[in-house]
Amino acid sequence: FVQSDEADGPSANRNSYPTAYALAWFAKYLLPFLVGEMTLTSTSTTTTTAQNETDNTDIFNTGIGGGLLVERCRVLEGSNCKGICAKMCKVPTERFFAERWGMPLSMEPNFETGSCQL
Repeated sequence: FVQSDEADGPSANRNSYPTAYALAWFAKYLLPFLVGEMTLTSTSTTTTTAQNETDNTDIFNTGIGGGLLVERCRVLEGSNCKGICAKMCKVPTERFFAERWGMPLSMEPNFETGSCQL
């Protein structure tokens, strides 16, 4: 995995971009059984990579991709509890990515729709 020498800042995100895209792609196809169906998104907007691929956009050089939308999170849906979402999923997952892989990850659960943007 790509790691930056700088802890924060735009260059750290640029250097880890291919890793973020690869992780999002693999998660989409390998983890639906765990969290539910997912859609690849942009790290800066919610434009799906499928829309950009039809435009023949090079996603590695434009900043498109690298995000993931869990459409209906099974953790949220099964527990219907914000505390379980935050303490058993969000915080440990963000910590794991930061400490184990040096990769900043932000999870934004939407408690109204049951979705989660990574």
